[in-house]
Amino acid sequence: MKMNRKLVLILALVLSVAVATTGTLAYLTDHETETNVFTVGNVDIDLTEDFEQGATLVPGTKITKVPVITNTGKTDAWVWMTVAIPAGMEDESGDASKNLLHWNWMAGTDARHMNSKGQDSIDTYIDNEWLPEGTTIEQVRAGDNWTVDEKTPIAVQTIDGVAYNVYLFKYNTVLVPGETTLGSFCQVYMDTRVDIAPDGELYWVENGNAKKLNYNINTMGNPKIFVAAYGMQANGFDTVDAAYKAYGEQWGDDNNADYNLPIVAAPTAGSTRPAGYIPSTEGGVLDNLIVLDDSTADDNLRAMYNGEGGASNYLTEDLIINNSYLDGTYAINLYAVEAENVNLIANKTTFAGWSSYTGFDSVTFTDCTFRENSNHEIWNVVRPYDDTTFVNCEFHGTQLFLDKLAGATVTMENCTFDGEPITAAILAEMVTEGSTSSVTLK
Repeated sequence: MKMNRKLVLILALVLSVAVATTGTLAYLTDHETETNVFTVGNVDIDLTEDFEQGATLVPGTKITKVPVITNTGKTDAWVWMTVAIPAGMEDESGDASKNLLHWNWMAGTDARHMNSKGQDSIDTYIDNEWLPEGTTIEQVRAGDNWTVDEKTPIAVQTIDGVAYNVYLFKYNTVLVPGETTLGSFCQVYMDTRVDIAPDGELYWVENGNAKKLNYNINTMGNPKIFVAAYGMQANGFDTVDAAYKAYGEQWGDDNNADYNLPIVAAPTAGSTRPAGYIPSTEGGVLDNLIVLDDSTADDNLRAMYNGEGGASNYLTEDLIINNSYLDGTYAINLYAVEAENVNLIANKTTFAGWSSYTGFDSVTFTDCTFRENSNHEIWNVVRPYDDTTFVNCEFHGTQLFLDKLAGATVTMENCTFDGEPITAAILAEMVTEGSTSSVTLK
């Protein structure tokens, strides 16, 4: 059985950000991140956060970031999170005060941080909407909710050539259906002693001395943070530690040290139209791909593109995209060989930017989101040259460009535009070319 782990897009400098495995099920488990959801059995969790994607990280400026987990299933569950930080942004000696990137705890949600704070701190978090209305210090202390050692990573994992320290956050209270965890941390920020040279090198500047650090923006890219959420049935386990251990043993992860974090693609160097990811001509199933556009508008980045090189790169077999996040001037710009009856299928994926495709026998988007890219350009268009079906999709300011010559038919089932169910009147505003008669609403 294939387990699609949901993946979190978290932070960019311009902070951008930001899972799959196999096995025989012995327990009911779940793992997901913010943009993709993964469910096994009756354990179903949802990871959300208060965070502005694309926020600019400036030394000393604090950025709100409050990840929480909600039990959306029908079974009581133990839950935990992992947070992956670029290892080159943390002090090699383990002195957290000298890390480039810090997080601020909500004192009171972790046993080691709560005793020095009182209700006034809880009220501040409530005012900032970081904790639910009515939360009390007594309630928080009674729960002893989160356990985390922010000084000791449980694993080091390499993603796209960059080493990440992985930290474990365990929630010590069983999460009943419909319930959401309290937040563990509320802000992230870069240390004021950090300076960035024109060549992309980071330096630690203190008392007039500059020390070169192990991170280069130009070669390693904008720093990313990955957050992933996990769940295990509560039945049969007295503590979150027991559930966590069993989860790791079940999936053969050596106590969950191998997190299979998302594929992160970088633009292809030297291309006329740089692509973040070029699919194989044989198609296949693609899970948990993250492409974040940190280029300039002139770069014209295509998050997923297979047109470079012409027809020799066109898809000859079905392409399935699951649980992914594609962000660029073009989110997708895909071509298929018409004679091969190739299909494009996307599930639980965000398309941020212009999305166009041609040559497919059919195209289906289910539980997908369409919106502008992170650079907030005008490229917020879906241009279907092929027959397309949208099911349970969300459109945020997105326009439909219906090419009269293509003659594609479009079907929308239970879709929304800026949070409102799409009606004939709304559809008329969405369509930039052609007529609403070529679109069927269900």
